[in-house]
Amino acid sequence: MRTRNLLAGLGAAALAGAYYQRSYRYRDPVRLPPEGAEATGLVAPADGKVMFVRRTEDGWRLGVALDPLSVRYVYAPQDGEVQALTRQPVQGDGPGRPADGLLMAFGDGLGVCLAAPSGKLEARTYFAAGDLVRRGNKLAFLERGGPVLLTFGAQFRPAVRVGERVTGAQTVVARG
Repeated sequence: MRTRNLLAGLGAAALAGAYYQRSYRYRDPVRLPPEGAEATGLVAPADGKVMFVRRTEDGWRLGVALDPLSVRYVYAPQDGEVQALTRQPVQGDGPGRPADGLLMAFGDGLGVCLAAPSGKLEARTYFAAGDLVRRGNKLAFLERGGPVLLTFGAQFRPAVRVGERVTGAQTVVARG
């Protein structure tokens, strides 16, 4: 009897893992950016928890950590033009070796950086340099997750705290 229960539990766990790998992480919920008074700020670039909010020499840097159940899409924080799309090593918030990263620059100190701290970044991008994006547009899909870093200029002030959960394209993370 114990063996049968153990096998049933292992079978259920295997089915749940297969479902996650094949379907759940590819879900694509409809996301509409806030309107009205909230329309002036920057929206979260991804789902997850705020890892850090740091002041830099020329503005701010905010990190969002995707958890295993987060939607894997990365969203545009505001309207603009993708000025550069470069693959480069990225230094995270803490010590350690640089991660494989993909930087999308929008000008005025605004940028979204995707990072893979342990290995090669697997990201599918939907825009190229020179393309216009609207606030909340999908910029990329992260196959394995990883931190998403948002840099923005001093004209904005962070509106979230460390540890707060954010929803990509919906939560206002900085106000201008």
